[in-house]
Amino acid sequence: MSFILSFIISVIRQTVPILYVALGVLIIQTSGIMNLASEGKMLIACFVTAIVAFYTGSAWIGMLAGILISGIIGIFFIWLIQAFHLNQIIVGLVFNTLAAGITTLLYRQTFSAIMELDPILPSFKAMIGGFSLPAYFAFLMVPIVSFFLKRTNPGLKIRSVGENPRAVESMGISVRGTRYLAGFIGSLLIGAGGAFFTLGVSGIFAENMTNGRGYIALTAVTVGQYYPGGTLAVVALFGVGDALQYRLQAAGTALPHQFAQMIPYLMTVIALVLFARSPKSPSSLGKPYFKNR
Repeated sequence: MSFILSFIISVIRQTVPILYVALGVLIIQTSGIMNLASEGKMLIACFVTAIVAFYTGSAWIGMLAGILISGIIGIFFIWLIQAFHLNQIIVGLVFNTLAAGITTLLYRQTFSAIMELDPILPSFKAMIGGFSLPAYFAFLMVPIVSFFLKRTNPGLKIRSVGENPRAVESMGISVRGTRYLAGFIGSLLIGAGGAFFTLGVSGIFAENMTNGRGYIALTAVTVGQYYPGGTLAVVALFGVGDALQYRLQAAGTALPHQFAQMIPYLMTVIALVLFARSPKSPSSLGKPYFKNR
C-alpha cells in the first residue's frame, strides 16, 4: 500500500508542471497562434526562478519571477509573429534553441559554481496530503481555464479569433490585441510550470532540464482535443510514465536506464497516434493574419 501511495504522489508531482504548461499552450493556440516556444519559455522560467529563489531565499518570490519573465517573453513572441508575419513553427523552434543556449551560457558563467557549493533551493511548504499550494492550484486551473474560454467575454474573443479572425475584426474586435492577451495569460501559466518544475520537482537547476516537456505539453493539448479535461488526462498519462521510469531506475532492474527514460515519451507518442488523428484545432492555427486596411 505504501508503494502505491508513494507512486501516486510521484505521478501527481510529475504531472503538475506539465499541466501548467499545457493549459498555457491551450490558451495561446486557441487564439490561432502556434506555440512551439513553450519548451524555451519553460526553460527560461526554470532558470530565472532558480536564481531569484536562491538569492531571496523565497520559493514564492522565485516562482513569481519565473511567471513574470515568461509572460514578458510571451508578449515579445506574439509581437514577433504579428509584426513581421513570421513562420510560427520556425520562430518557435529558433526560440527554443536560443533559450537552451542562453540559459546554458548564463548558468555556466554565473550560477554553476554557486549551485555546486550549495545546490539546495528553497521549496514550497507542504499542505494537506503532502502537496504544496501550487500543486493544488494546478488542478484547480483545469475548470478555471475551461470556464474562462467558454463563459467569459475575453475567453470567447480568444476562441473566436482562433476560428475566424476576419469575422472578429469586422465586429470591431482587435485580433492582435486579443492574441496579445492570450499570449500573455498562456505564457504566465507556462512560467508557473517552469517555476514549479524547478522548486517543486527538481529542487535544482540543470542545463536543458525541461528535456522536451514543453513539446509534451503541446502534444497533450492536441491529443486532448483542445479541452482542458482531455489535456489533463494526457498529461497524467505522461506523469505515470515519468514516475514509472524513475521507479524502475531506483529499483535497480536489468532494464537499461536509457530505455526507462523513453517510457513517458513512448506512452505519449502512442497516445498521439491513437487519439489525435482528427484534432479539433482552431481553424486559423498557425496561419498569418493580415489586418484589413
